[in-house]
Amino acid sequence: MIAAGFAPGDPAIPELMKTVLTELASARPGMSVQVGAGKGMEWTMFVIGVVSVLLGLGILGAALASGISTARLMGAALPILLLGLVGYFLMVAYKPWRDVPPVPVEQLLADP
Repeated sequence: MIAAGFAPGDPAIPELMKTVLTELASARPGMSVQVGAGKGMEWTMFVIGVVSVLLGLGILGAALASGISTARLMGAALPILLLGLVGYFLMVAYKPWRDVPPVPVEQLLADP
């Protein structure tokens, strides 16, 4: 596992990755690596997604149960929908039970 703390968009990130991958390819030809967020991060993001969806449904249910006017419900519909959609996309993107396929180091070096 390789982790580095750089600012997003830092030009040193691709250079560091290329250097590490080049050294790996020369030290262990044919080696494969898995590129992903890591199981801990996947579980965290998945749970955040589940909580977002449940909060969206809970807010919608509470609004409907309280008998608020249709105009006020329509005003709240977009934020509720966005909360649910963000949660759904997080759940789909960070499924912690899926296996990340191994990628040959040489392929990573060849990709631009």
